[in-house]
Parts: sequence; C-alpha cells; structure tokens
Amino acid sequence: MIRRAIKRFLLGGLLATGSVSYGAEGITEGRVTYTSNSTVELPFRINNAEATQVVLYVQIENGPWVEADRARAGRSAFTYRFLKEGTHNFALMTIYSDGVKVPASTADLRAERVYVADRTKPEIRSVRPVVDQDGFPGLEWDIADTNMLNQNAVKLEYRWDGVGTYQELDKGMLFGPRHQRFWKMKPEDRMQVRLIARDKAGNVVESTPQLVSSRAGCRPSTGIAMEQPRNPALNPVGNPGNNMELSPVTSNRASSPSLHFVATKNFTINSTIMSGPSGIVKSELYRADDKLKWQLVSTDAKLQKPPGNKEGPIPISLSNEVEEDGVYSYIVIAHNHKGPSRRAPVDGEQGDFAIMVDTKKPELVDEGVRVSASDRGPIVDIRWKAVDANLAASPIRLEYSIGTDKDVKWTEITSDWIENVGQYSWYPPTDKGYLFNIRMRCRDRANNETEYVVKDPVNIDLTVPEVNITGVNPRQEMPGSFPSGPGGISIVPGKPK
Repeated sequence: MIRRAIKRFLLGGLLATGSVSYGAEGITEGRVTYTSNSTVELPFRINNAEATQVVLYVQIENGPWVEADRARAGRSAFTYRFLKEGTHNFALMTIYSDGVKVPASTADLRAERVYVADRTKPEIRSVRPVVDQDGFPGLEWDIADTNMLNQNAVKLEYRWDGVGTYQELDKGMLFGPRHQRFWKMKPEDRMQVRLIARDKAGNVVESTPQLVSSRAGCRPSTGIAMEQPRNPALNPVGNPGNNMELSPVTSNRASSPSLHFVATKNFTINSTIMSGPSGIVKSELYRADDKLKWQLVSTDAKLQKPPGNKEGPIPISLSNEVEEDGVYSYIVIAHNHKGPSRRAPVDGEQGDFAIMVDTKKPELVDEGVRVSASDRGPIVDIRWKAVDANLAASPIRLEYSIGTDKDVKWTEITSDWIENVGQYSWYPPTDKGYLFNIRMRCRDRANNETEYVVKDPVNIDLTVPEVNITGVNPRQEMPGSFPSGPGGISIVPGKPK
C-alpha cells in the first residue's frame, strides 16, 4: 500500500481534470497536453530508499506498452523524443531493492501523463472576402486540422488597403476554424484582412491578405458559423483609419468565386462583356458540379456589337437549368473574330462565380408564447426555432394583427428583419385590444420564406377576478314549499303522478 502511494506521486505536474490552458508546448486539457516540440521533459522523484529504479513506459496510439527509459536514484526527469506524431501515453514502473515491481506488470500500467505530438500546421482550405445580402462586407474561412479548437482558433489582423502595418482586428476576439465575420463599413472603405490560425499544439499558419470591401461582390457559403454585421473594432495608425484617404484600388475582383443564391432550378445568368467595335460572335456558359467536373451547358452564337460601333460593353444573358439543389460553379467565355476570351475550363479548375440553388423553405417551429407582467404593462415573450442550411443573416420578422378576418392587416412587431436568437420580448399596444394574433416569418439567403401564425390568439389581459361581498339578504320561501334541503334544493310537495 505504501509503495503504491509513493508510485502515484512520482510523476509530478498533473493538472486537474477539466482544466484547459496554453503553455509553452501548446494547450493542456485535463492531463492531455498537445505539443509541437520534438522532445518532452517528464519529471519524477524517488523519495524511498528501497526504490532502486524507475522505468518509463510509453504507449503510442493505444498500442502495446513499450519501455522507453530507465533511471536510478539521482535522476529527476526523463527526456523523451517523439519519433512520430500521435497520442503518447506515459506511465512509470518502480522497482524496489527486493525485486518487487509496482505495478507488477505492464498489464497493470495506467497512463499518468498524455501528450499529443503534432508538428503539422493547420490547412487553410479557403479564405475569401464576402458580402452578405444586405451589403455588409466580411471574411469567410475554412481551416482544417486534426487537433483544432472548435473556438478560439483564429485571430484576425488588418491594415487599411496598402497602408501601415497589420494590427489586431476585433481586439481580444478569437474565432472558430469555420466561420464568417461581417463588419459595417462605408462603401468606399477597403481594408486588407489576414487570419492567423493556431492549433492545440501551437502550430501556426497565416493566410494571404484579403481585400475586404462592400464592393467585393462575393456571397457567403453555407454551413459555416456566421457573425452578424457590426462596426469593426479598429485601431488604425495615423490618418488612414479616420479619413480613409487611401491609394486607389486597382481591382475589386475577389480571390475566390463569388457565391450567389437562387430559389429556382431554372435561371438566367446576366453578364457584361467588354468588346471592340467588331463585337462578339459567340458566348458560352460552362458549369461544374461540387467535384469541379466541367461541361458546356449553354451557347449563344448570335453576333452582337457594342452601341455606336465603338469599344464598349455588351450585355449577355445565358440560361441554365439544374436538376437538384446544390452549389454549381460557372465560367462565361466570349468569342470574337480572333478567338475566345480564355480557354475552356478543365476538371478541377475553380470557376469565376458560383450559384447556390436552394429551393427549400426554412423550417420554422413555434416554441411557445408567454405573457407576463412588467412595470410597463403586459410583456409577450415570443419563442421560435428556425432551421435552414442557408439562413439569412437576419432571417426573422414578427408581426401582429387584431381580429379574425382573412384579409386582416398585419402590423410589424419588429421594424425590420432580426437575428435568429430564438426569442423576442414585445410590449403590445394595450390601447388596441387584448387579443392579438402573432405571425412569424423566416427567410433564407435565396429568399425562400416560411410563415407561421400562432394557433391561438394571445390574450394579454392579466387581470385576476376579484370578488367583493356587497351584502346578505334573508331568503324568502315559496308558498307551499319546505325549506331548502342539503345542497340548496327546494322541496315542493305535490301529488304523485
């Protein structure tokens, strides 16, 4: 018993289960430490004269326990070199002068320290500027790593376009590996934003800077965590952050395809082609699926010239129909007398723009309406649940009506579309009545809309009935009747039938 108690004390530095902290090596979660180092120091202490040796065992990825090192009295730490990445469990065996081992065999070993060796940097799958349907610019990213934090993995840095050094954007805020972040900016504002991602082991990767502007023209992807637009917490150096007198931007084309949403499987793509006076003889539309396998889907072989037989823009419209919902990439190629504007795309090549076809309406569930009292009168808590792969940035709108007519007029509860927070508190206009119908509306980025009218009108009358006794009058019996019996029933004599 004594030997076992000493054994448990030998490997020091254990952290309480559930604690999470960043150290020099990386993040520690409970007793699991993530590290990008090639070696690790494992301290121990021999405090019993009968203990002659301490043996260090390692178990890699739940494999067999293997002896890694031995130490006699006088040593205080093992140095272990990671030969491969992965999870390494460490345990000690103590050997005493009489030959007794604690624990008795490797079958009895239990991990006392756990290290995850990881020297692979996170992979930036994509990072690009986006603009939501309300015109707010932002940044979207997707970062992959085996040991990535779900939150607090990404830091954003910025500088005004081409001016000054990079500084922290949204100071003190960290984000998840798949995210969208939007800001409220003036149309003429442009800033370069880069992200710095760190995994649990402390491996760091930095993206190339992206130009963020409300004129970028990209649309956000789906299935990525999103922040609502807000004013950026900027701390610019000198004048550029205040008067925005910056060098002109040579191009506002996004580094990745812009994404547009449509609620139909049959649509027309409109574009403008700059042409010389001879015009264009043919335009082509290429489409690719999510695997970027390209095919020609539409051709317009009509000769078109710019107005006035001068160099200028030519509007082009090409129709396309798809069989199912999903994301499709597109490229438009124009031909003139000298040839095409570019070569035909090859499989695996990124498109110039993408379209998300989404014909499904959002799912909207009534989670209940509750009326309670407040200092300002009745307050109505409206609860809902909205689910959709492509919910709009502000997808919810609430309205009320009075009466039961089919042509009833709906009046806004919220003055505009609001965030999908799941609850809204409303002070109803008590001067208009006490029964209110409530309607919820939900939209997605393709403008599919679902509406739901709460089944029963909401009664905001919280008055509790109050009974006041105004007096007691003696009862007058009917002539020819007996006094009331039990329960207040009068008994009137009569002849049997």
